Amino acid sequence: MATIADLENLIGPPIRPAPINDWDAIEADLELRLPADYKELMTRYASLKLDAHLGLYIPNPGDHPQETMREGVLSMLRDLGPHEDEELEIVDGQGNVLEERHFPHYPHPEGLLPWGSTQNGDVCLWETTGDPDTWKVCISDGIFIWKHGSGILDFLVKANQWSLSCPLLPDGGNLDRTYT
Repeated sequence: MATIADLENLIGPPIRPAPINDWDAIEADLELRLPADYKELMTRYASLKLDAHLGLYIPNPGDHPQETMREGVLSMLRDLGPHEDEELEIVDGQGNVLEERHFPHYPHPEGLLPWGSTQNGDVCLWETTGDPDTWKVCISDGIFIWKHGSGILDFLVKANQWSLSCPLLPDGGNLDRTYT
């Protein structure tokens, strides 16, 4: 399993200190516990945009202090789709459709919860099944969904090591080890 040190060795240390997040308040607002690797990442980096393409959502609302994290997440999901009566096609690393399945959105149990997005409009999500530290990273364009078998740090480290195969992202999801 990848660590924050593994990622930092690839992309470098933070440029500026991260804000102090009240994780108890954030998780109470969301009514769920977030993965430990995400909280560690957001405690270390103030913001993170990799390869000028993939950006992570930070837990504090920034420009919209009156908006809670829950409201921000729900707003993002409204734009994502699919709607409740639609399904996503699950694809493998080569883009082959494996199955079609309905994925509920947060706040439904086991719903998709966004943690980032890309410049081309893809949404980075967790499939919130089971313990948060075992949630799978998913990438969706609203029609297709690709699943990574592990958490956010593992996904980001593999993307920066050029060992991913995600057909929904440019270069298969392999990033150039730069961040802003």
